[in-house]
Amino acid sequence: FFFCCFQLDELDRIDLERRLRELNFGYRARYISEAVHFLKHSVDGMKFFDRLKLLSTNDARKELLKIMGIGRKVKQNKTTQKINE
Repeated sequence: FFFCCFQLDELDRIDLERRLRELNFGYRARYISEAVHFLKHSVDGMKFFDRLKLLSTNDARKELLKIMGIGRKVKQNKTTQKINE
């Protein structure tokens, strides 16, 4: 949901974590900020998710685990959503 409303460039800000905390994202603020940074600077932005669709379920899970804050439970849910699309 969060990425559908904003462009990655808009979210890639030095003060993103602070601003998210002000909006009561709590501990999630750090994970969102780190995920934005990872997507923008490490894996060619949102194309990362397009590439996941081409991978096996196991490989897609491994790729998702590279994002800070994505654990086994979240990874499993996201992979299932990918398969069902």
